[in-house]
Amino acid sequence: MGPQGVAGPPGPGGGNNASQFVFRGDVNTPSTTVATFDGVKLLASCNALGRISLNAVALNVAPGIVTERNGLNFQIIPRFGTANTTAAILLTPLSSASSRADVTVHYVSANGANTTISAAAVDLADGPNGLGQACIVEGTATSF
Repeated sequence: MGPQGVAGPPGPGGGNNASQFVFRGDVNTPSTTVATFDGVKLLASCNALGRISLNAVALNVAPGIVTERNGLNFQIIPRFGTANTTAAILLTPLSSASSRADVTVHYVSANGANTTISAAAVDLADGPNGLGQACIVEGTATSF
């Protein structure tokens, strides 16, 4: 092995592409924007029985791709953002505990940006959570 070469120039500084989000709502909290990312936003609500709803809504009209998994359920929406596929239902008031425990969404926009969203939710179907609100969604998202 020969001698080491000259060090190259420093690379660009790393950015923080991660963000956190939280929704805390009591019973009868209407649909609320929880977070907005590159081409997709999350809406959450808490109904009169203290059950959570969570939806992903497209912000771009150019087609993207959404893949989503919650518990044992999954869906793929290959033209997310076009006129007939502008929203993905992630959680409903009838969602199981396993679905609320682990929600993962991948959104790939038409320009190739990738957003990965990981979330967990609890509602009154799980019993009193001790956090002072009937419905809670917390998570993180990373966009590149």
